[in-house]
Amino acid sequence: MRDLVSVIIPIYNSAAFLQKSLENLFQQTYPNLEIIVVDDASVDDSYAIAKQFESKGIKILQQKNAGAAVARNTGLSAATGDYIQFLDADDYLSPDKIEKQVAALNGGYDKVAVCNYISFVSDDEFNKEIKREDQSHFIYCSDQPAEFLINLLGGKGESNFIQTNCWLVPRAILDKAGGWRNYRC
Repeated sequence: MRDLVSVIIPIYNSAAFLQKSLENLFQQTYPNLEIIVVDDASVDDSYAIAKQFESKGIKILQQKNAGAAVARNTGLSAATGDYIQFLDADDYLSPDKIEKQVAALNGGYDKVAVCNYISFVSDDEFNKEIKREDQSHFIYCSDQPAEFLINLLGGKGESNFIQTNCWLVPRAILDKAGGWRNYRC
């Protein structure tokens, strides 16, 4: 049986993007997904939109407004997957993103997999056909995740930025790291 991947999506007033983002997840070629949506006390229709997908197997959780980091930790506490995919409500994944990252990790629970991303700011940009060379599906996998993260966060020079949805992380590494820190003021 294939490893289970838990996809955790914190939402707060995300009604404009949420339906399209959730529909995008159903296009993933990797079949063994657990999708968890955590509503952070939205005051728009985000929760109602998420509830429409509950019949398709998506877990919907609610919490008092505490920020995205706490919502991710709430989702993590409910997740049962071997790997964790964090996703923001306005993010979309290439259909084979999770499948390629699981393959790159090759059953390793002491590695992280990261891919590149494409930014868009309008519906026109999102709906524009993306050329295959622009997608480049680069998957980076490190079997030294601590060293990789130190470099990524600037411990040995200039820091880098990797969008939240680019990661696929073994649950064991997240458990060891202690989850997300809430820096919300």
